[in-house]
Amino acid sequence: MEFELAADALAAVLWATLTEVRAGTVKEVHFRRIGEGDATQLADALRTNTSVKVLDLGEIGDACATQLANILRTNTSVRELYLTSNSIGEAGATQLADALRTNTSVKVLDLGDSEIGDACATQLADVLRTNTSVEKLYLRQTSIGDAGATQLADALRTNTSVKTLDLSYNSIGEAGATQLADALRTNTSVEELYLYDNSIGEAGATQLADMLRTNTSVEELGLYGNSIGYNIGAHTQDIYDALARNAARNAAARRLREQAWRRRRTLLMCLQRASVDERAPGGDAAPPIDASAVLLRVAALPEELWKGPTSIFQYL
Repeated sequence: MEFELAADALAAVLWATLTEVRAGTVKEVHFRRIGEGDATQLADALRTNTSVKVLDLGEIGDACATQLANILRTNTSVRELYLTSNSIGEAGATQLADALRTNTSVKVLDLGDSEIGDACATQLADVLRTNTSVEKLYLRQTSIGDAGATQLADALRTNTSVKTLDLSYNSIGEAGATQLADALRTNTSVEELYLYDNSIGEAGATQLADMLRTNTSVEELGLYGNSIGYNIGAHTQDIYDALARNAARNAAARRLREQAWRRRRTLLMCLQRASVDERAPGGDAAPPIDASAVLLRVAALPEELWKGPTSIFQYL
């Protein structure tokens, strides 16, 4: 009886959710017990939806993942996609990865606790070489080893959007850690790298510690559960100092970007309010302001002009 009531309640919630999705009145969908059949109905409703920003689904497999991938190829509203603890394998994950070749809206992708393996990690890496929208990629406990980690590391040599990469609870060893460290010596976008409970060992950890001597972006580095040993202890203070240094630098950079955004917004507001027939000192009408042309020139200004007190009007 209790099971029947629970099933009825679940069906009612699903029906209400589908109604909201079709009406475009919901921004987040969290359904961890949806299953393949009901997920198909949801996927169909999402084909024309433009309101859902966050999608969090459970108990789905390759078939539903493939349907979601087909939708993501044209969908421009979904920003965060959480598909953790599902039965998605290589086939479904490969389709999702392929969808990201054209999708430009997804910023967060979580495929944790899925059996996607090195093959799919390679597919994701290939996508990341050109994708510029994904900022957070969670691949915890996904059976990724050195081969997959090496491919992801190679992608990070050119990718400029990924800020968070979680590869915890996998089978990454010294070779994979070394490749990641080598990539991060030049990468300037990754801020958080989590490698908890892998097998990187002391040699891999030493490479990552050495990477921090030149890396300017990594703020958080998770290495717990890697049989690192006591010898790495000599590098502990250096690691902490490097992470703190990068965190302070990144915080300052974020403040500068925020100031730049505020200055630009203020300027745009001033331009929008400007009169198109303002009188010149001599009494003659001044030429009308071509706001669109000015905005284009503002957008093309070098970033340095937004960092200091220099008046930008001399450049317009």
